[in-house]
Amino acid sequence: PNELESQKTDTGKIAILSTSKTRLLGDLLQEELPNSQIIDLDNIKSILTQDDTNWQEYEGCIDLFGCGQEEVDSLDWMVWLQYLLEKGVKTKLKLLGVTKGLESWENSEVNLTGASRVGLYRMLQSEYTQIQSRHIDVDPHLKTAALAEQIAHEFWLRSEEHTSELQSQFRIS
Repeated sequence: PNELESQKTDTGKIAILSTSKTRLLGDLLQEELPNSQIIDLDNIKSILTQDDTNWQEYEGCIDLFGCGQEEVDSLDWMVWLQYLLEKGVKTKLKLLGVTKGLESWENSEVNLTGASRVGLYRMLQSEYTQIQSRHIDVDPHLKTAALAEQIAHEFWLRSEEHTSELQSQFRIS
């Protein structure tokens, strides 16, 4: 098997952070990523209070909050991410923050949902050199299934770029 296929089968659990508005995308992304788990914002606080959460089993996290149309006011997701960084694996951890239509290239309207997270994911890459933390902005005109496929592909890429913009089938770094 090629290196990409090997990564997909040899990885630990991948958390997909989702809201009710991004759940369909999360479900389709879960189909693309073996061993992934959707963590809904409404349930994230209960995960934080569980003593049996095995943070070491997570090797990745994809944040879909920026793909919705409403900003997330709760900071529970940030506490969850902090726990992952503190208690999780110290190497091989991959973080991917996803926004939808944030960049203005070929977008008549800009969706600012998730804009505050972009800086966080860029900063984490610099602050924690042992992890891979990135941000991508996806094309708001693509169908949800195509977005899920594109996000999964981008998650598996080994890129040193802190941010990328995905428009249709083009990758802009």
